[in-house]
Amino acid sequence: MEFELMVRHPIAYPILLPVTVSSLPLRELLAPRRPEAFGKAPLEDTKYFRHQELSRANMNKGDAAPTRSCAGLSHLTESHIRLLDQINISFWTTFPIPNQVAVEAIALYLNNDYPVLPLFDADLFLRDLVHNQPYFCSGFLVAALLAWACQAYTPMHPEAAHYSTAFFADARAQWSQYGNRESITLSNVSALQLLCMTAVTHGKDDLAFQYLREGLQVAKSMGLVNLASGAEPADTWFSGHADWTRAASYVAWGTFNWVSVFSLQYHKSELEFPPGLFMPGDVEAVIAAEEGDQVLPPTNEVFNATCKLWTIFTAVTKAYYGQNDHIWLDRRNALDFAEDIYRQLLAWADGLPLSLVRCEGSSHAVFMLHIYYHAIVTDVFRRFVNMTDHSRSMLRTFGTDRATPKAVYHASIRQMKRLLLSYRLEFSLKASSVLWQTCVIYVANATIRDVETNRDEMLFFLHLCLAGLKELFMSYRVFGSITKGMLGIAVREKVLSHQEFCRYLCRLKTIGERYKVKDDDDELSGVMAKWMVDLNLALTDPEHAQGGKLAEQTDRMSEECPEECPSQDEKVIDTGCFTAPGVNDLESR
Repeated sequence: MEFELMVRHPIAYPILLPVTVSSLPLRELLAPRRPEAFGKAPLEDTKYFRHQELSRANMNKGDAAPTRSCAGLSHLTESHIRLLDQINISFWTTFPIPNQVAVEAIALYLNNDYPVLPLFDADLFLRDLVHNQPYFCSGFLVAALLAWACQAYTPMHPEAAHYSTAFFADARAQWSQYGNRESITLSNVSALQLLCMTAVTHGKDDLAFQYLREGLQVAKSMGLVNLASGAEPADTWFSGHADWTRAASYVAWGTFNWVSVFSLQYHKSELEFPPGLFMPGDVEAVIAAEEGDQVLPPTNEVFNATCKLWTIFTAVTKAYYGQNDHIWLDRRNALDFAEDIYRQLLAWADGLPLSLVRCEGSSHAVFMLHIYYHAIVTDVFRRFVNMTDHSRSMLRTFGTDRATPKAVYHASIRQMKRLLLSYRLEFSLKASSVLWQTCVIYVANATIRDVETNRDEMLFFLHLCLAGLKELFMSYRVFGSITKGMLGIAVREKVLSHQEFCRYLCRLKTIGERYKVKDDDDELSGVMAKWMVDLNLALTDPEHAQGGKLAEQTDRMSEECPEECPSQDEKVIDTGCFTAPGVNDLESR
């Protein structure tokens, strides 16, 4: 089955050659990178992070030309770098963040997260940000963006974590003061989705759902999202205005894509229909044709392809997580539905341009495109893999007699393993994105329960995943709960020993010290993680499959761990959980 996929659909399923473990930098792979870059002081709550603690002079501290700081950020365009050089952040916020820190955080966002998940048109946003114009930029959007972007900047600047917390509070306060009329803007739709994303990584899931839905409500009132086929066109208020047409396209499809990622993580159906506007990449061609300009080669192929991918996924969210879940009353029809979705996914992959075929040197946005593709495939077939009467049911699309849901599932998991390892090897801490956590969680779930793979290979990928989660925890506090949840699964499945389990928890405790707050305000200090971490358990008991619930179980299990961290065995790489001897090739990769 996998051979047929590789031959007929090589873009989605390229041939995977074995990799010799001895050729890999194990110490670098199996440990979080640059932990020493983080400050040791606790991350204080904004209640204690007062403006007088940073003098107004700090607004200009370290204001060297941002161009130097853009080194290594290869996905920034020259025009973006020129505009970043001209930003004066004090026009948009009274919070005393050094201008250079704000600029570098925004640059990092534009290089890493924006190519994967744009929520606005960067050209229009930066133009208004520099020229202090309110059309495609606002104080609310700047605060929400910095609340999100400063988290990823923490490894380069330890105080950035303080800034993220403070800007999150500031953006929330600004939004609470808006009236019904002034809330209806494109910038507000983008800002609300950024607030949702930040609430997720801060571990405030109730706020995440609130801002997600408020943003969708504003977007729907503007005719951008969730309009049924045949509804009044959404472009009546911006028709004939090129900048507004482009901006609306980016906001609508960026919001749709983020809500789709949110649905993938939380198993919730929040949208019934994709936007009716032209997709980014197509809208520029339409505008050029209307204005008689030359159509330039597309610069946002990843965004365009991602929009099409998530459009296919919309049917999955409605059938699996929404009101259409009655499809499971007839399992044969359910399998037919899954196979139809898979055919659409294969056709989508076959139609990708060569620039989006993953290879050595591909951007991380291309990696994320393929990660999301295989995550969707595994979600489509996971239910059947766990049904004994359907795991080996034949798929009618293929000629081989081994074309089963289980075979497709494992073929995509093997591709995700390669993507995980390649991503970790190719992208530095500065150039990676939090969005790759999807690959980490999916591979960890599959690895822990893989009884057919060589045990050494299984342990390698498990500890590779755990190293990635710990690294994410250094910037995003919610990953403390996510990592605990994954550790609990590994112990229950008898993959980790009790000693290994305790050693990992000790590392997490050390990292978590920097997230302590100085008051007992649960709304500010409590961390919940409602997204699905145990993907198998989510099929039957979604509530207890959530990261937060799993972390609570892990905390109870940890009561038997010693209070002091165990000493580290000299023969063990990093966490004492994986030894290199005896491992030859990673065949399943």
